[in-house]
Amino acid sequence: MICLEFYIFRDDETGWGLAELLARKSREGVQIYHYQPQVLHAKTMVFDGHWTIVGSANLDARSLNYNYECGVGILDRELGNDMEEMFRQDLLESTPITEADQSAWPLHERALGTFFSWFRSYL
Repeated sequence: MICLEFYIFRDDETGWGLAELLARKSREGVQIYHYQPQVLHAKTMVFDGHWTIVGSANLDARSLNYNYECGVGILDRELGNDMEEMFRQDLLESTPITEADQSAWPLHERALGTFFSWFRSYL
């Protein structure tokens, strides 16, 4: 049995390409949260409680193919547990973004997000 928890933490700024992506991901079961305290620019992942990835790369074609960004994978259960605890703390300082919240985003942002999503692999 596969159990997957996937969270996106974001700050106040939606951005022109993010509205459409977040709406699609939430329909796919991704939980999206507004992180309250400050801008959070971390790219971190934990798999099975012991494989942690930390890096600068975004999960998009441009970062993976063109930008000089990287990530480090660390196999360590203690670090994995620490990272999961940090995620839980981040959840306590965040509020969920619902589909109704996303529908309330300005129409021009949603339209731009849809338009630019067609070119996502080039951006």
